[in-house]
Amino acid sequence: MTDCTATSIDIAGRADVPDDATAAVYNLTSVDATAPGYATSYPCDAPVRPEASNLNYGPGQVVANGTITVRRGGRMHHIGVGNEHAGKTVRMLIHDLDVITG
Repeated sequence: MTDCTATSIDIAGRADVPDDATAAVYNLTSVDATAPGYATSYPCDAPVRPEASNLNYGPGQVVANGTITVRRGGRMHHIGVGNEHAGKTVRMLIHDLDVITG
């Protein structure tokens, strides 16, 4: 990801995500950051990106954190991940995805 961007990650059809999923539970990991920064994970149907961070990282660090993203409405088919620092890049990995239903 590059400076101050958000990426929508389609989780539909991955890890057997059902249509009635109400939340996604996963590890968010930063890799190859070029400078300190933070990432925010949120449902893509949120009206604005939250200002709180799920993950704080430094240059060259590999940092992981468990994350839960709860849907706001509709189906839990996309997760947004935002990188909050201008002029910097970082790779974000989402792994060990599971969902909560009901």
